[in-house]
Amino acid sequence: MRLLYCECGAIMTHGGPGSKKHYRCRRRAIKPGTHAGEVTIGARGIEQYLARRIFAVISAADDELALAVLAETAGRYAAQREKAEAPEVMQERQRLISERANLRRSREAHHADRKRVMLKGGFVDDFARESWDETERALAERMGAIDARIAGIGDSKAVELPYEEWISAGTDPVGPGSWWDAADFETKRAFIRLFFDRASVSKARRWAGQGVPVESRVQITWAGGIDLDRLPGSEAA
Repeated sequence: MRLLYCECGAIMTHGGPGSKKHYRCRRRAIKPGTHAGEVTIGARGIEQYLARRIFAVISAADDELALAVLAETAGRYAAQREKAEAPEVMQERQRLISERANLRRSREAHHADRKRVMLKGGFVDDFARESWDETERALAERMGAIDARIAGIGDSKAVELPYEEWISAGTDPVGPGSWWDAADFETKRAFIRLFFDRASVSKARRWAGQGVPVESRVQITWAGGIDLDRLPGSEAA
């Protein structure tokens, strides 16, 4: 997952068939002071645990630290979108710049016409003056809109996380019919990577088998290096 590590510092890799999919420590040699034997954890259990932690943070968005995590995540999300859409963004920016240049020339010609009219004694009537003013306002408004759009292209602050896509009100965010349930493997991984810097898995020392609570073995560093273990949902399995 490029963020899941064993307690010994080695990266954990994904493997196993069907319901036995898991993450396993991939260290090549035992180092002094590190665990003996293998360290594995069920893939579905830890992925759902991490997802629930994320959805708990989204729901706790009035918390100062949660807001800091969400701000960091929004920046990452915006950077991903900008990178993925770079050719389209560049094309749109060039189109807008060309349109702005045409508008600038139109305004210059419009102002030159007014100058010639004024040198000849001014507008012949109020209708002619109002018509000129209306054209000027339309050109200025369009130029202002183009300037705002150019400034907004690729601006991380203008990109919002798609909360409504990820969460449906009143439903289990990782349950049947949820966005998480329908997402494919890589989409889930990309989603998790947005929110976390690192997750460390410890060896199951107190219990054996599948009864070991996931939350007892996982330590999370959130986006921006923030610790949110005190938030509601931090002990969700």
